[in-house]
Order: sequence, then structure tokens, then C-alpha cells
Amino acid sequence: DEWTASLRSITAQAAEAAEQASMNCRLQAADIMNKLNGLRSSKVPCKWFLLGQCRKSICEFSHDIQDLQPRPLHKKRAEECHYFQKGQCTRGTACPFAHGSDELAEITRIVSDLKTEKRLFQRSQNGRMM
Repeated sequence: DEWTASLRSITAQAAEAAEQASMNCRLQAADIMNKLNGLRSSKVPCKWFLLGQCRKSICEFSHDIQDLQPRPLHKKRAEECHYFQKGQCTRGTACPFAHGSDELAEITRIVSDLKTEKRLFQRSQNGRMM
């Protein structure tokens, strides 16, 4: 009984290690394919790749983990994501558009603050030139 439990534990650990190695291989292969092809056709993540099941040698969707990184609010557009409104946005926090009215309001405030800072900076620079 103890031997069986030990064997199950070892098997589970091996399966987990194999899954991790498999994901690393897929990531490296995707990176190599992107570099070789010079393709970066889409920043929309491939849902099949994320599940470890993309079978396309050249996929029109992104296999780049960078495209899943959260986008800072100051780099987002002050527009609501149409796909998010429909519950269909696949980019999550990496989406360049606002997800919801609260985020849109925050982005709008940030953009306004940046524009104000830019105007003040330009005025200070023009005052120094005189």
C-alpha cells in the first residue's frame, strides 16, 4: 500500500515535470518560429497555444508570452474594448483598450494629466528660451 502511494507520487511528479518541459519546448519553438518567419501577424493570443494544443506550424495568432503581459494604463487607448463589452476579449489585461467604464475613466484622467504636464513643460521651456 505504501509502495503504491509512493509510486503514484513519483508518477504525478514526473507528469508535472513533463508538462512543464513540454510547455517550455512549445514556448521556445514559437519564439524560434517568430524569429525565423519575421512574423508577428497578431498580438491576439492563440487560445489553443495557451492550452498546449495549437497544431499549426504557422499560426495567425500570437504564441508570444509578451503579448499576455498586462499593459500599463498610460499605454492604453481611451476607448472601450468592443470585444470586452461582448464578453469576447481574449487579450485580458494586455488589451490596448479600456475594459469597463471605471478603467476608461482612469485612462482618461491619466491622459488628461499627461497633456497638462506636457503643456506646462513646454511653457517652462519657452520661458527659458527668452
